[in-house]
Amino acid sequence: MEEEEEEEDEEEEGGRRKEEEGEEEEEAEEVEEKEKYEEEEEEEEEEEEEEEKKKFIVNGEVLSSSIAQNQPNGEENANHLEVPSHSSQEFDVSSLKVDPGERTQILEFHPNHRDAIRRAYLQKKPCQPLLREFPQTNIFGDVRRFNHKWFDEFPDWLEYSISKDAAFCLYCYLFMQNNNLQGGGETFSSVGFRSWHKKASLQTHVGGHTSIHNQSKRKCEDLMQQQQSIHASFEKQFNQDKHGYQIRLAASIDVVRLLVKQGLAFQGHDESKLSLNRGNFLEILSFYTQKCDEVRKFVLENAPQNDQMTCPKIQKYIVIACKIETIKGIIKELNGDYFSLLVDESFDVSRKEQMAVILRYVDRRGFVMERLLDIVHVKNTSALSLKEAIVNLLSQHSLSLSYVRGQCYDGASNMQDEEKVNGEYIDFYEGKRQSYQKSVEVQRRHKLKLGHQQISGYSDEEKVKGHLPDERIGKLFR
Repeated sequence: MEEEEEEEDEEEEGGRRKEEEGEEEEEAEEVEEKEKYEEEEEEEEEEEEEEEKKKFIVNGEVLSSSIAQNQPNGEENANHLEVPSHSSQEFDVSSLKVDPGERTQILEFHPNHRDAIRRAYLQKKPCQPLLREFPQTNIFGDVRRFNHKWFDEFPDWLEYSISKDAAFCLYCYLFMQNNNLQGGGETFSSVGFRSWHKKASLQTHVGGHTSIHNQSKRKCEDLMQQQQSIHASFEKQFNQDKHGYQIRLAASIDVVRLLVKQGLAFQGHDESKLSLNRGNFLEILSFYTQKCDEVRKFVLENAPQNDQMTCPKIQKYIVIACKIETIKGIIKELNGDYFSLLVDESFDVSRKEQMAVILRYVDRRGFVMERLLDIVHVKNTSALSLKEAIVNLLSQHSLSLSYVRGQCYDGASNMQDEEKVNGEYIDFYEGKRQSYQKSVEVQRRHKLKLGHQQISGYSDEEKVKGHLPDERIGKLFR
């Protein structure tokens, strides 16, 4: 009996030991599982920290990893943006959103990283997807859609968002301002343009030389050229300004030449921008710019306000320059040959006495040409005044009176070769003959006074005695 009890006790103790060992093994397994779980959690936390610390490198500058996120709520996006202030860490440029409708607004990024983000988008060029068919929109009962031809008209800034079916401006998005109300405000930078029936709004958005759009465009150009030297930047800007000035000047000269050739007026009664007829000069220049894209970039609205080349004074200067070049052509065609004068009075609405002088000559080909030389203002219409004006005009253009072979006037008495009480003539030959006779008479009297006049055909005795026949005295004045 005792042996059986001992065996039972041993069996119970063995069972207890096994149970204790099993419990210890279970506890050990639980501890191992907990350790593994904790290790996994630590690894996950480390991975998350590493992901949060990841940066994208764009042109050697730092970008926040949050640029790839598209959060609809701007406040939440701003709260979740934890961008370090250091610029030596790396980012992945591939996470930048291409679709303009899904991009994070530029003002929501850290100020230290905005220039790098702008440079990255400028290098990628505007988002211009070429779809077979763009989505249609019912606008006031008409079906309208985005036109892919607008990409060709505005290739450097116009963007299209597939997600929003809207158009955007790349320049205005990159340099958007909080108080931007010009050129569509936030329509082209954040909201999106969807008024497909108003294509003119695209050109209105571009605006003039000082518009928000053009200011943003210049900022983008300056941003991409920061690596250049100041001298190269100034030289490039100078060449661009010079090129634009030459195009504006050439366009104004072309319009002036057309108006002068046709004899049309230049200015209108109302030349304001709201006027329906701004005058021949501005209307023809506007038509010229619409037909020539290269000229439109630098003329009128796209020109600086202080360099329009359209004011009345500039028009007058161009007309005077055309006059000078035309006279040079006439003198060159005359080639120093003989010519005739056609002179007539030209009394205009200004009630000023004017005289039109025309040259009549034969050119090198043998054709008779009549060219208007100039219209001269005279003080009065007396013969002496008209003669003086003609002589001065011919001398200005290096034309000699000795080459004049004919004169034609309108038949007025003061222009005809008729003797008057005061003896004034407009005939150049008559005046020249009289002046020559006077000069010869003065010379002879001067020689007689000095005793230098030689008397030939007489003996020395006759000369000394002073006995000269009367019939020979007249020879002294021949």
